[in-house]
Amino acid sequence: MRILFVGSFENPWSTHHPIVREFMEKGHKVIKFDFRKIAYDNISIKHTFYKDFLREKFEMFLTYRPYLPNRIRDLKYYLFGNWSMNRILLFFVKKYKFDIIFLAKAESVNYNLIKRLNKCSKTWFYFMDPLYISHEMRAHKYAKNATWSSASTRANSLLFNKKGARCYHITQGADIKLFNVQNAKDEKSIDVLFVGTKTDKRKRYVNYIEREGINIKCFGVGWKNNPIYLEELIEKYHDSKIILNFHKNDSGFSIRVFEVLATDSFLLSEYCSDLENSFNKGIHLDWFRNPRECVELIRTYLANESKRKQIAQTGGKLVRNSFAWRNIVDKILQIIESDT
Repeated sequence: MRILFVGSFENPWSTHHPIVREFMEKGHKVIKFDFRKIAYDNISIKHTFYKDFLREKFEMFLTYRPYLPNRIRDLKYYLFGNWSMNRILLFFVKKYKFDIIFLAKAESVNYNLIKRLNKCSKTWFYFMDPLYISHEMRAHKYAKNATWSSASTRANSLLFNKKGARCYHITQGADIKLFNVQNAKDEKSIDVLFVGTKTDKRKRYVNYIEREGINIKCFGVGWKNNPIYLEELIEKYHDSKIILNFHKNDSGFSIRVFEVLATDSFLLSEYCSDLENSFNKGIHLDWFRNPRECVELIRTYLANESKRKQIAQTGGKLVRNSFAWRNIVDKILQIIESDT
């Protein structure tokens, strides 16, 4: 198949890179359409500072403010280079003809444009963010207009189907060519690791853990240590006995769960209902529901290295066999092929 992948490729840690790679390794021809970069390049203002301000502040304001009237929010499709980007996308699709247009979130693409794209090709809207982002960017409108759609959380898949979309619950996956057991360490120097942006809830948990005399190291925006990515991130996973994970207010969990487990690292996660659909508690990972339970489990697993390693290895095997990006792409292709 000829696939047009509408995604974002500016950051080397973007999950869109391994998805494209898996499509290509399965023999499909993939053309990348970097909607954010194309829009940015078409902003008429030349000064980089003002271009970044428009893109990161004003456009995001219109995108993620659900209380604004739709006619005001829809202005973003005609500003910030987005009008040109949408025109280029339509021209590109009409000229080169694709079997599938794969829209990975693609929040700057006008959801009404998808109806016009459908006249040239079938479309798949792939959404991987939590429920509150879905509400803020009106993701259900994208899902409803696409031929197929998928959401990585059960809450969003239910919402999309309720709104009239043809949606499947398909999780994200792990890039096991990057997140794996190579260079893993038997001796680990970090007791508890957390990587992620500092929020009030996470700060409360970390403060509670520290008051209980447990050593925890945090990396990310707002913490003492800066964000880490790719090889540096994996190195910290390999050097940590326990890795903490927290969720947004949603039924789902982030890609971090798959990435941690793929390195055969032990994950202790805040509970969410979607975890039970993919994993077994105490076998692939473990979870907690409050700070006290979190601390009790940390102490239990720090004192039981063999149990911790057994769970980490079992969770890693499950992810490599069932939740690698190749498995996720297989699910998408099976749906497309069974319906064409």
